Amino acid sequence: PNPLPVNGEGTSNAAIVGAAVPLANCQITTTHQVRLRETPSTNGTVLTTLPYDLTLTATVRTGDWYQVVYLNNQGWVNAAYVNTRGTCG
Repeated sequence: PNPLPVNGEGTSNAAIVGAAVPLANCQITTTHQVRLRETPSTNGTVLTTLPYDLTLTATVRTGDWYQVVYLNNQGWVNAAYVNTRGTCG
């Protein structure tokens, strides 16, 4: 079996792009196993790996990254690995 792609593998080390935009009504659902990172960058420390098909509330968007709270961790998920619902900027 092929492993699922994990957030940040095979991507460039792009700098943070865009201003932080607070979100009031945004839900994200993971479309793969996704790395939750400490900062909105592929260089950010990996806090944990989120499971496939997990829905979370996103509170901020910066470029292609959403900030979420998962269990005791607050971190960032890349937009390429989630579906969105609501007002997600």
